[in-house]
Amino acid sequence: MYRDRNIGTLCFPGISGLENRITGNEYKRKDKRGNCIIISITKNIDEMKELVSSMEYNVVCEIIQNRDRPDNRFYIGKGKVYELKRIIEILNGTDNRGSFEKVSFDDEGALSQISEYRDRLGVGKVELVIVCGELKPSQIYNLKNILNVEVFDRIRLILEIFSERAHSEEAKLQVELARLKYEIPIVKELIHRTKLGEHPGLFFAGGEYGVDVYLDKIKSRISRIEKELEKIESERAVKRKHRRKSGFYLASIVGYTNAGKSSLLNLLTKKNVIVENRLFSTLSTTTRRVARDEFTLPILFTDTVGFIEDLPHWLIKAFHSTLEEISLSDIVLLVVDISESIEDITRKLKTSYEVLLREETRPRIVVVFNKKDLVSKDEIESKIKRIKQFSPNSIEPYVAISTKTYDGILELAEVISSTLGDTKCAVVKLPVLDSSSEEKREEKRILEWLRNHSTITLFETYSEDGKCWFQIEVEIKEKYVEHARELVSAIGGEVRFT
Repeated sequence: MYRDRNIGTLCFPGISGLENRITGNEYKRKDKRGNCIIISITKNIDEMKELVSSMEYNVVCEIIQNRDRPDNRFYIGKGKVYELKRIIEILNGTDNRGSFEKVSFDDEGALSQISEYRDRLGVGKVELVIVCGELKPSQIYNLKNILNVEVFDRIRLILEIFSERAHSEEAKLQVELARLKYEIPIVKELIHRTKLGEHPGLFFAGGEYGVDVYLDKIKSRISRIEKELEKIESERAVKRKHRRKSGFYLASIVGYTNAGKSSLLNLLTKKNVIVENRLFSTLSTTTRRVARDEFTLPILFTDTVGFIEDLPHWLIKAFHSTLEEISLSDIVLLVVDISESIEDITRKLKTSYEVLLREETRPRIVVVFNKKDLVSKDEIESKIKRIKQFSPNSIEPYVAISTKTYDGILELAEVISSTLGDTKCAVVKLPVLDSSSEEKREEKRILEWLRNHSTITLFETYSEDGKCWFQIEVEIKEKYVEHARELVSAIGGEVRFT
């Protein structure tokens, strides 16, 4: 046992090969929702700690057992499970040595130090163990039976975060669908256990009959949710069609969770979407119109849920409608935190591309390296060069920006404009209608449409054969050409290209 130089942290590496970290400086946080212990079979648990922190759980102990693969029954070894049980009992103040005859600690002094530390800092009851991995239903059952506390795996923790952050009706339905699909194999495991004569009282009351009924209810609810989501998807398709007909480009802002997507949306649209430094702060999508002078095109930007690696297929599928909306965008801005390590950047890029390329329709992607204010120009160039070498997907086109200092926004606008398509030069000829004419209102609408969906380089009036005309020279995206012709010809005008 040794004491870390950081006051309030005790490390216990000698407990039967387990690395145990008791993070005492977190104990006094009264705003936390509860105490938990994290267990893992690898030392790379930084992202898991971010997830736990995002849910405001108080981590009182981290336990790492180095293993090549998870134990089939408990994820960690059985002996380590009983050691974990002993630690929980001590931290909870209910230690009964007689019930731990199977447990053998290499350092009994370490256990007394845990007890002393608990008493000195007033640690509350530990009611949750979080596993840094995906558990099988049988492993969840076995761990709960021995530890007598709630057990979350990584997927369950993410679902808890989703549940808390879902605000729109669609997001709530998607999260509920994902949770129900997560529960199905667990309920099937309980049915199997009850048939073997076991009584999983910690999980469910009512015996085999009660579990069977609950499983039927889950399947019925899944069917209803899927129908409701199909209806919402149809309504969104109509809305998307209307926006396109109105001349808007549709752009989705995507990326790994906490990369700065909401900050970019706020910058581009001059709105105040909530920005929080925590994972999955955005779950419900938000759409806003571009409001910066650097952008000459009418674009609707949509902020979307953040990506995260190693999500099971069924969980991604639960958010199909959101992913489809991304794939049907005219352009996708893939936001990446350039201040992170090259290993993290390439890993997160790989995860993002895997999600984006799942759909049949593949959008045009612009990689936006955010937070350039935190790194030097040379470091940015070096990282991008290495990303090009190691990333299996192309990062072209790309642009480096800072949502904090606004640096790179003009370049981003130019890249988006060039990516969305070619610009054509055209001359629009419109009759100047009498103010009493019923078509005058339509003429005003067309002129307003041209101002919003093209760059006007010349606007003048002239007479021809005793009739007044507007002559308007514009630069217009190829996407809008046909719609412009329809509008203009409806009141006797014409569009010709130069």
